[in-house]
Amino acid sequence: MTTRVLILSSIYDFAVDLVLHRLRENNITYLRLNREQLADLRLSLDPATRTMNIRGLGIASSLGPDLESVWYRSPIFLRNTAGGKLSLGDQLARSQWSAFLRSMMIFEDARWMNHPGDIYKAEVKPYQLLVAAKCGFAIPETVVGNDVEEIQRRFPTQVAIKSIDTVYLREDADVLFTYTNIIPSERLSDLNLHQAPLIAQQPITPKTDIRVTVVGTSVFAYKILVNGEAALGDWRLHKREEIRYEPMVLAPNVEERCIELCSELKLSFGAIDLIDSDGKIIFIEINPTGEWAWLPGAEATAGAAIAAWLGAKEIK
Repeated sequence: MTTRVLILSSIYDFAVDLVLHRLRENNITYLRLNREQLADLRLSLDPATRTMNIRGLGIASSLGPDLESVWYRSPIFLRNTAGGKLSLGDQLARSQWSAFLRSMMIFEDARWMNHPGDIYKAEVKPYQLLVAAKCGFAIPETVVGNDVEEIQRRFPTQVAIKSIDTVYLREDADVLFTYTNIIPSERLSDLNLHQAPLIAQQPITPKTDIRVTVVGTSVFAYKILVNGEAALGDWRLHKREEIRYEPMVLAPNVEERCIELCSELKLSFGAIDLIDSDGKIIFIEINPTGEWAWLPGAEATAGAAIAAWLGAKEIK
């Protein structure tokens, strides 16, 4: 039986499980390769014929140029996040399996959700802002760099600061992340900023956070509330039990801009963060591999849409 869908993922990616359930219901054949198990498989890829043979772990499968779609859920390998505790062998294996996964680009006739090259470009936050503005979104006033004097000139009282790229660091057994912080501008100094650039933006208040999931031309939006109210600062810093996600319908022009943004970035999937400030919709960022399974009813909305997109012969 011909494999129609290739899924590059992780054994811990439970969002994939929801979609696979839908694919099985629709009798759509797929092959899931988890990055933690690649060394337990035996794989051979032929770039000239665009074929790959896979055996091991109960799998005996072949892929060819007739592969219809690829769901690329492994963007973490695009970043150097290993930390300093890996052996030389582990570092070598990590880098080479990373390159091997990207080598799936030989299946160039397949539809991708999303293509690694497009993911890489779309993850650049300043570029996101540029494209979003071209699509008609309002965006926050923004300065990117390490010039404290310019940041303080543009934002003399308060400033929202965030990383340019997703920060995922390891220190011993700890994994460290960063979130958006709003601080007095006077707290910034050249001493603590010149070594690494950041994104500085005008804080937006009042605000209500909105998460939008785009799959092809399907759009699913949720209002994010903390203890029943709009969150102050970054909502991700609050306890899970305090956060509520309410399904909502976007204005038609906002929905169209979300679809256009993904189209301009060549993304078939995007998780978009917006802010509603007194009725004005402001674009914050888009994640081309963002999570969606934690949202209410996700399997029947985004999950079903992803399965339909992966299994469709034609996308209208």
